[in-house]
Amino acid sequence: MITASVRKKVGTARFDRIRDVKYLLWEDGYEVEFDSGLSYLVSNKELRAANRLTGRGAPVASVWVDPELRSGFHVRFEDGTMAEASWELVKEHA
Repeated sequence: MITASVRKKVGTARFDRIRDVKYLLWEDGYEVEFDSGLSYLVSNKELRAANRLTGRGAPVASVWVDPELRSGFHVRFEDGTMAEASWELVKEHA
């Protein structure tokens, strides 16, 4: 899993379909694996901020990849709120 914080200019990443997403409780983040084999860690705090959800919130109930395009993933929390992460959130802000 690659967790380096190398900054890229916005718009320079190449599209790569998401293969799998897992919530890692001990990291409080999501491990996003791409078809190329690269993996990135997206923090729960960053995802909640991008979706304008306040506070730490409820525990994660389920996580799934968009089945049609595989260009993002969705998170459902136990209190019923949902968050969405686009491909750009993962690749452009790695």
